[in-house]
Amino acid sequence: MSSLGAVATPAASGRLAAAAAPTAAINQGQAPATLSPAMARLMQMSPGFSALLQPSTPVVVTPSGTPPAATPPSSSPPVSSTGSVTLSWAANSESDLAGYKIYFGTQSGVYTASGSPTIIGNATTYTVTGLQRNTTYFFALSAYDSAGNESALSAEVSRSIL
Repeated sequence: MSSLGAVATPAASGRLAAAAAPTAAINQGQAPATLSPAMARLMQMSPGFSALLQPSTPVVVTPSGTPPAATPPSSSPPVSSTGSVTLSWAANSESDLAGYKIYFGTQSGVYTASGSPTIIGNATTYTVTGLQRNTTYFFALSAYDSAGNESALSAEVSRSIL
């Protein structure tokens, strides 16, 4: 199996209408003189019905003296503590190529980060996720064939996750 080519540079991945003013209302019912003749007769025949239309004490609705609570100022969503890097590379030309492995770590030449190596199969791009922010990562790539043979590592690339 020939050695893998160099890994390409990774790419980090109107105005609202004013509310109506509150109002107070007094429910006094209708006087019998303003009712239709049929309703006036019904009230005369059913004295209890008249009390329903004309309550003995008025109902008053007043606005509360306290204004509604202010909406808190909007804030930006919290920033994730992890980031990602998308790697891409030229395909290996071996006829029995089975896939690639991505090695990565936080020191040059030391690829011991959690999840390394990652076996990705026969693809030429991959996004490594879950990388800690404010950290520089170093990446290298190998190819493997259907018999399990693995090439030497590619040239290393690095990327800072901000």
